[in-house]
This record gives sequence, structure tokens and C-alpha cells, in this order.
Amino acid sequence: MRKNRGGMKISGKIIYVLIFNIILISGSVIAGYGKNNIYFYFQERQAVTFISALLLGLTSLCAFIASFVWNQCPDLKKRFNFWIISFFGFFYLSMDEYFMMHEGMDTPSVRMLGKDPQSFNLDGLFFALLGIVGIIIALKFWKEISRYRDFILLCVLGVFCLGGMVVFDMINQDSPLIKVIEESFKITGVTFFFAAFLSVVLTQIKQAINGDELSGSPITESAKR
Repeated sequence: MRKNRGGMKISGKIIYVLIFNIILISGSVIAGYGKNNIYFYFQERQAVTFISALLLGLTSLCAFIASFVWNQCPDLKKRFNFWIISFFGFFYLSMDEYFMMHEGMDTPSVRMLGKDPQSFNLDGLFFALLGIVGIIIALKFWKEISRYRDFILLCVLGVFCLGGMVVFDMINQDSPLIKVIEESFKITGVTFFFAAFLSVVLTQIKQAINGDELSGSPITESAKR
């Protein structure tokens, strides 16, 4: 398996993400079991949601740093690039995750459709729409992000987890186990996205230290020493 200069193998990044989430999810389930509700710490404004919002905020920060570095190169400078768009997107998601903004819009929207807000959930559709928008934006700026191959793989894993979250969100909402699985997909996906953007920032820092140019042929973060 290839790795970057003094960096980590892509398999190592994936393993770290999985270990982090296994510890977080299993710990939350065990602690919740002690309260007779395995879903307790996955609820809004509990530990898992707080960590999710924090990771989304850190992802936003990484995207901002990546955009700043990108704009230091005259031949790459753009008012809008993938990284600055990602900064605004993940910043919104961070605020939404903690302050439940889209949940506040669900109820009136469902009532306008003549449905019972308690039996009709738009969360899955909301995140599915965000995923589609994200993919469209990524394809639009493919030339920028194709330089970072580890970034692409980690994001693909994040999208896969997002898809899993949407699927389980559509299933029985009254089952604590289903809710735990749904939220587990979500926090794991968020962690993959954070790892993806952090890998870009670390690659840019190494390039700056080594005096490498940002422009040029695609950069393989997992290139041999």
C-alpha cells in the first residue's frame, strides 16, 4: 500500500475513522443501556450529536484553510472554488446539527402537505437532497479535487454512510435500534468527511514545507516516499 511523504497510508486513515466510531458508538450504546434507552446519547444535543456538530465545524475549518492555500497560487485563484463552497456548506451543517434548524422547518412543511408531522419524516429526504447537491458540486469542480485521491476515497465512504443513514431513516422511526443504526451511519459518515478534508490540509502543509507547487499533475497523497 502506498503512502505519502512521511504520511499515513489510506488504509490507516480508514482504520482510525472506524476505531474512533466503534469506541464512540459502542460506548454510547452501553451508557444508554444503563438508562434503559440505548438511543439516549444519540438524541438531539446529546454526546453523539455534539461530537457530530463539532466534527462538521472542524471540517468547515479545514475547507476554509484549503481554500486559503488554493488562492495563494495565481494560476489557481478563483473567487469561488470547491473548498470555499465546502466551507459554507459544512458550516451550515454544523449549525444545523446542533441547533436543529431543518427540523424546525419539517413540521410546518409537512403540515402544508396535509400530513401528520409525527408520522411523516423529511429528514431522510433532506439529507438525500444534500448528498445529491454535494455530488453535483464535486463533479463541477472535479479538476480541483481529482488532485487528492485519498480525499476522493474518503468522501466516497462518507457518501456511502450518508446513504445508509437515509435508508434507515426511512424505516420504522419507533425502534431505538433502528435509530441507533441510523445515527451510527451519520456520525461515521461525518468522520469520513472530516478525515477527507483534513488529509487535504495536511497534504498542502507538506507541499508548502517541501516547496512543491500546488499546480501541475494530480497529487497522489498515497505516493511512495
